[in-house]
Amino acid sequence: MKSVATAVEQLVNDSPFLKELVSLDIINLSGLARQLKNSVEEETQKEVTAGSIVVALKRLVNKIETGNQFISTIFNVGPELTVRSNLFEVTVKNSSSLIDKQKKLLTYAHRQQSHFVTFTYGLFETTTIASNQVHDMAMGLYQGEQVVSKLDNVSSITIKFSTDIVDSPFIYYSILRTLAWSGISIVEMISTYSELVIVLAQQDIELAFSLIKKLFVPPAAPTQTLVIDGSD
Repeated sequence: MKSVATAVEQLVNDSPFLKELVSLDIINLSGLARQLKNSVEEETQKEVTAGSIVVALKRLVNKIETGNQFISTIFNVGPELTVRSNLFEVTVKNSSSLIDKQKKLLTYAHRQQSHFVTFTYGLFETTTIASNQVHDMAMGLYQGEQVVSKLDNVSSITIKFSTDIVDSPFIYYSILRTLAWSGISIVEMISTYSELVIVLAQQDIELAFSLIKKLFVPPAAPTQTLVIDGSD
Protein backbone atom coordinates (compact mmCIF):
# COMPACT_ATOMS: atom_id res chain seq x y z
CA MET A 1 0.00 0.00 0.00
CA LYS A 2 1.36 3.41 -0.97
CA SER A 3 1.95 6.18 1.52
CA VAL A 4 0.38 9.60 1.02
CA ALA A 5 3.79 11.09 0.20
CA THR A 6 4.49 8.46 -2.45
CA ALA A 7 1.07 8.84 -4.04
CA VAL A 8 1.34 12.64 -4.13
CA GLU A 9 4.82 12.53 -5.64
CA GLN A 10 3.69 10.11 -8.34
CA LEU A 11 0.65 12.19 -9.26
CA VAL A 12 2.69 15.38 -9.50
CA ASN A 13 5.49 13.74 -11.47
CA ASP A 14 2.97 12.34 -13.96
CA SER A 15 2.10 15.89 -15.07
CA PRO A 16 5.00 18.09 -16.29
CA PHE A 17 2.80 21.19 -16.02
CA LEU A 18 1.74 20.45 -12.45
CA LYS A 19 5.28 19.47 -11.55
CA GLU A 20 6.60 22.82 -12.70
CA LEU A 21 3.94 24.83 -10.86
CA VAL A 22 4.72 22.99 -7.63
CA SER A 23 8.48 23.39 -8.05
CA LEU A 24 8.12 27.14 -8.61
CA ASP A 25 5.84 27.44 -5.56
CA ILE A 26 3.28 29.48 -7.51
CA ILE A 27 0.24 27.28 -6.94
CA ASN A 28 -2.12 27.25 -3.98
CA LEU A 29 -1.22 24.00 -2.24
CA SER A 30 -4.46 23.81 -0.26
CA GLY A 31 -6.51 24.11 -3.44
CA LEU A 32 -4.30 21.56 -5.19
CA ALA A 33 -4.63 19.18 -2.26
CA ARG A 34 -8.41 19.25 -2.56
CA GLN A 35 -8.12 18.49 -6.27
CA LEU A 36 -5.75 15.57 -5.65
CA LYS A 37 -7.65 14.09 -2.68
CA ASN A 38 -9.73 11.53 -4.58
CA SER A 39 -6.75 10.38 -6.65
CA VAL A 40 -4.55 10.05 -3.57
CA GLU A 41 -7.24 8.01 -1.82
CA GLU A 42 -7.46 5.69 -4.83
CA GLU A 43 -3.69 5.22 -4.81
CA THR A 44 -3.42 4.67 -1.06
CA GLN A 45 -6.74 2.79 -0.75
CA LYS A 46 -7.69 4.73 2.35
CA GLU A 47 -9.25 8.03 3.37
CA VAL A 48 -6.79 10.90 3.64
CA THR A 49 -7.08 14.51 4.74
CA ALA A 50 -6.30 17.51 2.60
CA GLY A 51 -3.88 18.57 5.31
CA SER A 52 -1.74 15.45 4.90
CA ILE A 53 -1.58 16.08 1.15
CA VAL A 54 -0.48 19.69 1.75
CA VAL A 55 2.34 18.43 3.99
CA ALA A 56 3.44 16.01 1.26
CA LEU A 57 3.34 18.78 -1.34
CA LYS A 58 5.45 21.12 0.80
CA ARG A 59 8.08 18.42 1.20
CA LEU A 60 8.01 17.89 -2.54
CA VAL A 61 8.65 21.55 -3.47
CA ASN A 62 12.40 21.45 -2.74
CA LYS A 63 12.77 17.93 -4.08
CA ILE A 64 11.24 18.44 -7.51
CA GLU A 65 13.38 18.98 -10.58
CA THR A 66 12.23 22.06 -12.47
CA GLY A 67 11.91 22.27 -16.22
CA ASN A 68 15.15 24.21 -16.71
CA GLN A 69 17.09 21.84 -14.45
CA PHE A 70 15.60 18.90 -16.32
CA ILE A 71 16.53 20.19 -19.74
CA SER A 72 20.10 21.09 -18.78
CA THR A 73 20.76 17.58 -17.48
CA ILE A 74 19.81 16.00 -20.83
CA PHE A 75 22.68 17.52 -22.77
CA ASN A 76 26.27 16.38 -22.44
CA VAL A 77 27.02 18.98 -25.11
CA GLY A 78 24.68 21.89 -25.62
CA PRO A 79 22.69 22.10 -28.86
CA GLU A 80 23.91 24.26 -31.70
CA LEU A 81 22.01 27.53 -32.05
CA THR A 82 21.89 29.26 -35.43
CA VAL A 83 20.35 32.69 -35.95
CA ARG A 84 19.27 33.96 -39.34
CA SER A 85 18.02 37.51 -39.73
CA ASN A 86 16.58 39.62 -42.54
CA LEU A 87 14.13 37.01 -43.77
CA PHE A 88 10.62 37.20 -45.18
CA GLU A 89 7.76 34.71 -45.06
CA VAL A 90 5.01 34.20 -47.60
CA THR A 91 2.19 31.65 -47.50
CA VAL A 92 0.24 30.76 -50.63
CA LYS A 93 -2.57 28.37 -51.46
CA ASN A 94 -1.39 25.09 -52.95
CA SER A 95 -1.68 24.87 -56.72
CA SER A 96 -0.51 22.72 -59.62
CA SER A 97 1.92 25.44 -60.74
CA LEU A 98 3.56 26.04 -57.37
CA ILE A 99 6.14 23.23 -57.40
CA ASP A 100 7.77 24.36 -60.66
CA LYS A 101 8.06 27.91 -59.33
CA GLN A 102 9.69 26.69 -56.14
CA LYS A 103 12.18 24.61 -58.13
CA LYS A 104 13.24 27.79 -59.95
CA LEU A 105 13.61 29.63 -56.65
CA LEU A 106 15.69 26.81 -55.14
CA THR A 107 17.94 26.65 -58.20
CA TYR A 108 18.57 30.38 -58.00
CA ALA A 109 19.26 30.29 -54.25
CA HIS A 110 21.57 27.28 -54.62
CA ARG A 111 23.70 29.16 -57.15
CA GLN A 112 24.08 32.05 -54.73
CA GLN A 113 25.03 29.61 -51.92
CA SER A 114 24.63 32.14 -49.10
CA HIS A 115 20.91 32.61 -49.74
CA PHE A 116 18.49 30.78 -47.47
CA VAL A 117 15.21 29.23 -48.65
CA THR A 118 12.92 26.72 -46.96
CA PHE A 119 9.43 25.45 -47.75
CA THR A 120 6.78 24.03 -45.42
CA TYR A 121 4.03 22.08 -47.15
CA GLY A 122 0.56 21.75 -45.65
CA LEU A 123 -2.53 20.09 -47.03
CA PHE A 124 -3.90 23.36 -48.38
CA GLU A 125 -1.10 25.93 -48.06
CA THR A 126 2.65 26.21 -48.53
CA THR A 127 4.90 28.60 -46.63
CA THR A 128 8.19 29.93 -47.99
CA ILE A 129 10.76 31.46 -45.65
CA ALA A 130 13.75 32.97 -47.39
CA SER A 131 16.49 35.57 -47.31
CA ASN A 132 15.58 39.07 -48.35
CA GLN A 133 18.00 38.77 -51.28
CA VAL A 134 15.57 36.47 -53.08
CA HIS A 135 12.44 38.45 -52.13
CA ASP A 136 11.85 40.08 -55.50
CA MET A 137 12.43 36.88 -57.43
CA ALA A 138 10.16 34.86 -55.15
CA MET A 139 7.31 37.35 -55.33
CA GLY A 140 7.73 37.57 -59.08
CA LEU A 141 7.47 33.79 -59.38
CA TYR A 142 4.42 33.75 -57.13
CA GLN A 143 2.56 36.17 -59.38
CA GLY A 144 -0.81 34.57 -60.05
CA GLU A 145 -0.71 32.46 -56.88
CA GLN A 146 -3.22 33.14 -54.09
CA VAL A 147 -1.24 34.75 -51.28
CA VAL A 148 -2.65 33.97 -47.84
CA SER A 149 -0.13 35.89 -45.74
CA LYS A 150 3.12 37.79 -46.16
CA LEU A 151 5.44 38.93 -43.40
CA ASP A 152 8.62 40.98 -43.75
CA ASN A 153 11.40 41.56 -41.22
CA VAL A 154 11.38 38.14 -39.58
CA SER A 155 14.28 36.12 -38.20
CA SER A 156 14.80 32.51 -37.19
CA ILE A 157 16.56 30.52 -34.50
CA THR A 158 17.49 26.95 -35.38
CA ILE A 159 18.14 24.59 -32.48
CA LYS A 160 20.08 21.47 -33.53
CA PHE A 161 19.63 18.63 -31.03
CA SER A 162 21.67 15.46 -30.80
CA THR A 163 19.70 12.47 -32.05
CA ASP A 164 19.90 10.61 -28.74
CA ILE A 165 17.63 13.11 -26.95
CA VAL A 166 15.02 13.98 -29.57
CA ASP A 167 12.46 11.69 -27.91
CA SER A 168 12.99 13.16 -24.45
CA PRO A 169 9.90 14.84 -22.98
CA PHE A 170 9.67 18.44 -21.85
CA ILE A 171 12.25 19.92 -24.26
CA TYR A 172 9.95 21.76 -26.66
CA TYR A 173 7.67 22.74 -23.80
CA SER A 174 10.53 24.35 -21.87
CA ILE A 175 11.63 26.38 -24.89
CA LEU A 176 8.16 27.55 -25.89
CA ARG A 177 7.14 28.26 -22.30
CA THR A 178 10.20 30.48 -21.82
CA LEU A 179 9.33 32.54 -24.90
CA ALA A 180 5.65 32.78 -23.97
CA TRP A 181 6.38 33.92 -20.43
CA SER A 182 8.50 36.73 -21.87
CA GLY A 183 5.70 37.86 -24.16
CA ILE A 184 7.42 36.76 -27.37
CA SER A 185 5.03 35.68 -30.11
CA ILE A 186 6.08 32.88 -32.45
CA VAL A 187 5.46 33.56 -36.13
CA GLU A 188 6.18 30.02 -37.32
CA MET A 189 7.66 26.73 -36.16
CA ILE A 190 9.34 24.16 -38.39
CA SER A 191 10.80 20.89 -37.20
CA THR A 192 12.75 17.97 -38.59
CA TYR A 193 13.91 14.91 -36.70
CA SER A 194 16.67 16.71 -34.79
CA GLU A 195 16.09 20.41 -35.58
CA LEU A 196 13.60 22.96 -34.36
CA VAL A 197 13.30 26.24 -36.26
CA ILE A 198 11.47 29.09 -34.54
CA VAL A 199 10.56 32.09 -36.68
CA LEU A 200 10.10 35.39 -34.86
CA ALA A 201 9.65 39.08 -35.53
CA GLN A 202 13.03 40.69 -36.05
CA GLN A 203 12.73 42.87 -32.93
CA ASP A 204 12.32 39.77 -30.72
CA ILE A 205 15.33 37.81 -31.95
CA GLU A 206 18.01 39.05 -29.54
CA LEU A 207 15.89 38.48 -26.43
CA ALA A 208 14.69 35.09 -27.68
CA PHE A 209 18.24 33.95 -28.42
CA SER A 210 19.39 35.02 -24.97
CA LEU A 211 16.49 33.25 -23.24
CA ILE A 212 16.96 30.00 -25.16
CA LYS A 213 20.72 30.05 -24.54
CA LYS A 214 20.13 30.37 -20.80
CA LEU A 215 18.04 27.19 -20.82
CA PHE A 216 21.13 25.16 -21.59
CA VAL A 217 23.74 26.81 -19.37
CA PRO A 218 25.05 25.68 -17.01
CA PRO A 219 26.33 23.00 -17.43
CA ALA A 220 26.07 22.48 -21.18
CA ALA A 221 27.12 25.50 -23.21
CA PRO A 222 25.63 25.55 -26.70
CA THR A 223 27.73 26.12 -29.77
CA GLN A 224 26.60 29.50 -31.06
CA THR A 225 26.57 30.12 -34.80
CA LEU A 226 25.37 33.53 -35.89
CA VAL A 227 24.32 33.82 -39.54
CA ILE A 228 23.30 37.27 -40.70
CA ASP A 229 21.53 37.49 -44.06
CA GLY A 230 21.87 40.92 -45.58
CA SER A 231 18.90 43.11 -46.29
CA ASP A 232 17.66 43.91 -49.74
